[in-house]
Amino acid sequence: MTLQELGQELRRRREEQSLSIDDLANRLKISGRTLRAIEGGSLDGLPHSVYAKGFVRSCGLALRVDPTELNGWLEEVFPASMYDEKPEAPLY
Repeated sequence: MTLQELGQELRRRREEQSLSIDDLANRLKISGRTLRAIEGGSLDGLPHSVYAKGFVRSCGLALRVDPTELNGWLEEVFPASMYDEKPEAPLY
């Protein structure tokens, strides 16, 4: 699953529950802009991937996505290797 596919699924579930972007944003205490970026599958509109993953998780749980299913999606979209940043060698 890609971030775009995950965003489309979350949007579908939000619309099934007759929630607007603003309704969900207010419930989650995050910006509508962030939710639009999630639903649009755009990492450019999201903060660092650690925060983005948390926002997507919160969104999924608020929309009553099964936690096991949601965790599987998150692992595909935000694999652990994404966080394996190696520090740069010092310049002497």
